[in-house]
Amino acid sequence: MILKMNFPISIYLIQFITIIFCEFISAQNPNLRFKHIDIEQGLSQNMIKDILQDSKGFIWIATWDGLNRFDGYNFKVYKHIDGDSTSLRINKISCLSEDKEGRLWIGTFGGGLSLFNREDETFTNYIHNPEISSSISSDLINSIFEDNQKRIWIGTRTGLSLIEKNTAFKSNKKINFINFKFDPQNPDIINNSVFDVFEDKSGVIWLSTYEGALIKLLPDKKGYEFISYYSESKISPSNLIDFIIEDKIHSGLFWINDYYKGIVWFDSKSGKFLYQYPYSDFSKSIPLENVMSILLDSDGEYWLGTHALGIYVFNPNKNSALEKIDHLNIDPLDPLGIYAPNITNFYEDKSGLIWIGTNTNGLYIHNKDTKKFFSFHNNAFDQNSLISDNVLSVLEDKDGNVWIGTELGLDKYNPVTKKFNHFNNDNEVNGTSSNIVYSLLQDTQGTIWIGTSDGLDKYNPLTNSFTHYRHNPKDPSSISNGEIIKIFSDSKGNLWFGSWNGGLNKLISTPNEKKPKFLHYKFDKDYPGSISDNRIMSIAESSDGQLWIGTADGGLNMLISDYRFNKDGSIIQPKFKSYKHNPKDPNSISGNDVRTILIDAKGILWLGTFGGGLNKFIPPKNDNDTAKFIHYRQRDGLPNDIVRGILQDDSGKLWIGTAYGLSRFNPDDNTFLNFDQSDGLKTIKFEDVSFRSKKNGKIYFGGIGGINVFDPKDIKGNFFKPEILIT
Repeated sequence: MILKMNFPISIYLIQFITIIFCEFISAQNPNLRFKHIDIEQGLSQNMIKDILQDSKGFIWIATWDGLNRFDGYNFKVYKHIDGDSTSLRINKISCLSEDKEGRLWIGTFGGGLSLFNREDETFTNYIHNPEISSSISSDLINSIFEDNQKRIWIGTRTGLSLIEKNTAFKSNKKINFINFKFDPQNPDIINNSVFDVFEDKSGVIWLSTYEGALIKLLPDKKGYEFISYYSESKISPSNLIDFIIEDKIHSGLFWINDYYKGIVWFDSKSGKFLYQYPYSDFSKSIPLENVMSILLDSDGEYWLGTHALGIYVFNPNKNSALEKIDHLNIDPLDPLGIYAPNITNFYEDKSGLIWIGTNTNGLYIHNKDTKKFFSFHNNAFDQNSLISDNVLSVLEDKDGNVWIGTELGLDKYNPVTKKFNHFNNDNEVNGTSSNIVYSLLQDTQGTIWIGTSDGLDKYNPLTNSFTHYRHNPKDPSSISNGEIIKIFSDSKGNLWFGSWNGGLNKLISTPNEKKPKFLHYKFDKDYPGSISDNRIMSIAESSDGQLWIGTADGGLNMLISDYRFNKDGSIIQPKFKSYKHNPKDPNSISGNDVRTILIDAKGILWLGTFGGGLNKFIPPKNDNDTAKFIHYRQRDGLPNDIVRGILQDDSGKLWIGTAYGLSRFNPDDNTFLNFDQSDGLKTIKFEDVSFRSKKNGKIYFGGIGGINVFDPKDIKGNFFKPEILIT
């Protein structure tokens, strides 16, 4: 995901964005991608202790060397300042919490509890004072938790402290703590060190301790009753249990991280610890003893961080046959993977991004939408894969087969059998004219037309045969010379063929004729009404039947009138109007190389140029007015100024393939959401390859590295806009 900042540095804006097909597996998933953040990006230290997103949208990161605030662009680090009592008392930050009033609490390991004052960015510190019984129980803070009754519980190294909901925050922010400490005369009251505080779905408070106990807290007439449960795996006085979460499907079943066993489960109804998940045998596929951290995300998936074995993601299902496990292994050679021996904590932000804290390697960020991108690419060890990763064209036919033109031949992919059928020019009779396939189109009769570097091919699916059409200099009605770059069918069923250096061609005889005839439209320097360039890159038709042609160096052309015949049989030449870049006119088209044309659902003409970005065509209002072009460039949020493809989804948004990234553009507010390989794209180096399925709305973009396929409805495009802060 690209975080595009279009504001001065004093104004912060975060955009968290948000992007296959599943069976029960336990294997590396190549579509899971991660963005890495460490000290090189401004993080104060790579040892991550806790992660939190506050109500204003900032991400806060607790490290062993300071508190970090991330605005999506920059880090601001808060540390202890000698002689300043309003700074943090110590730089070892252990835990974070924001209460329902929007107050940010910071737990430190040795400096007590701190409250962040947003107005002046100072801290009010609460420390243990053995002379004052209402001070916090310890300066070693393990956890901070606010329950549904707005009570704030603080787990410390020597017990439990409570800020009751009716505590008044006076101007000096004085707090009286209620403390619960270990009593040797009554060991059931509480253990020495409380590590985690958790509230279950029924409102019961549970505590995990350093000594291996899970404690249930119940109110009674005297205050609270503490009921302790011990794991049978307790083999040491220090048997830490941590990360209590309640099962998504089965209420009362807790997932717990046990220091010696890894993951164990606790049935709160029976009061028993369980050492195997009772509703599935998934645990046989995961090394439970290596698990260090747990997260249950908003989609109901369990993220399990391990020591030295990466991350496991478990997607449960009441039908065990549909359960799925992804293993995200440590891979030092994958720049978009994870390379960290210890996964210490997880956090899911409001936009659905998963933040992953490590013990030595900083942060990793994962966008769950990466699984929504599917790709076709070449596997040198698998013949049933794309023939080449250099993709030049794509088509989905009426039967749902996907045709992909490459630099090494033509592929047909059957999504039902999941098989590829390869075509090339090794067999002249039953193959393509050339292995370089620039363009593809299926006509109304079901015939597949194929533009190659050596002429035009027609493929008959019924007979599985090819017919070849090449330029014949002795036949003026043959197709023009040059590679066939673009094929287009207009609303009347006419077929148009754009060539490189041969101009535009129109088929004027029926496709079934053995010797079809073509009309030619070429640049003529002596005729001002001719097409402006012989290198045809794109063709489109507006709702009024107007044909638009993009060229490689002649800008945009509009066909005003086609060939006509006088009564005497003489021919009236076609007439074009061209729009070219004028460096003295800021309202002219931004570039003369028009690679793609889209006419959207509102009839607006959009152009993708090579080096000039995206253009919106504003037609003249009257005969005295002139056409204008609105430009959208990289400085406006586009990932790159070389635009190779534009498609529109059902919501009206434009998907734009560029030479270095994919973008979703909202024409209503002129905003871009940009996607790259960290979002799950197989390739971001797009060529003039794009197609939208009429059957299911899926979008195809291809180029160097294969082809990406996705359903735009599945790409949530997670927005997150915190408050604008002017500093």
